[in-house]
Amino acid sequence: MTQEKPEDALFRVMLAEPERAGKFICMSLPHDVADMVDLTIPAKQLSYRVQNADGNDAENVHVFELVSRFEGGQRLLVLLIRMDELEDETPFRVLHYMADVLNADRCDTGWKEMVPGIFPIVLYHGKKRWNVPNVFNGMVMSNSGKDAFGVQLRYQVIDLTTMP
Repeated sequence: MTQEKPEDALFRVMLAEPERAGKFICMSLPHDVADMVDLTIPAKQLSYRVQNADGNDAENVHVFELVSRFEGGQRLLVLLIRMDELEDETPFRVLHYMADVLNADRCDTGWKEMVPGIFPIVLYHGKKRWNVPNVFNGMVMSNSGKDAFGVQLRYQVIDLTTMP
């Protein structure tokens, strides 16, 4: 059994109640995304199995479902990802977690309606300040070499090391 770190208690309290978790998530989202969320519907924590690249369960990833305030109530999946180490592969790890969650959601719901939006939030609590890009850019060239298709993933970072 691993020894509990001081920040573990903070995260446990923060995530224990869906209403509290939902408020924290909405405060952490960019304003244009948060404005789309129906705050009268509490956040729902989902129990999707998310794995690290090594195949072990990722205990640092928590998945919540929010509902938009627009007609039809499109779902928004928010990943709260706890990280205490910086790596160059961090954007790829976030992308991996997103793919795991979308696959689990597809299997669970069948995506009979609309594919949900997904928004990752990294809660960083390491020893050094965050210095890894919070964007993943990829480029795919067509067979002719004339056209390129871009892929961009941006995620929110809350660097707890900068807080007093």
